[in-house]
Amino acid sequence: MCFNLATTVSVTASTNGAKYSGEKLTKALLDAVNSIGTNGGVAATDVRNYIAAHGYKHQNPKNFGVAAVIALDRLYKSEKIGSTKIDGKRLFMAKK
Repeated sequence: MCFNLATTVSVTASTNGAKYSGEKLTKALLDAVNSIGTNGGVAATDVRNYIAAHGYKHQNPKNFGVAAVIALDRLYKSEKIGSTKIDGKRLFMAKK
């Protein structure tokens, strides 16, 4: 399976663009990975950008990146999502 890391995630917002407005971070990340991480995986940065584009607002924007990576790692360790490393980059994917 080949994954092009230069591929950008297509962001198509829901009708009001606020799919994740008011959602908890972990729930938003899980839904996003299940939505966009189905074809070889997606980087944490892309997942974070996806939920932000769909209305998620973190309580502390300065820590949003770190919080997203930690939450994704916890989802992986609890076996709710899959993960792999390609060329040294961690990719998260929907659980099959």
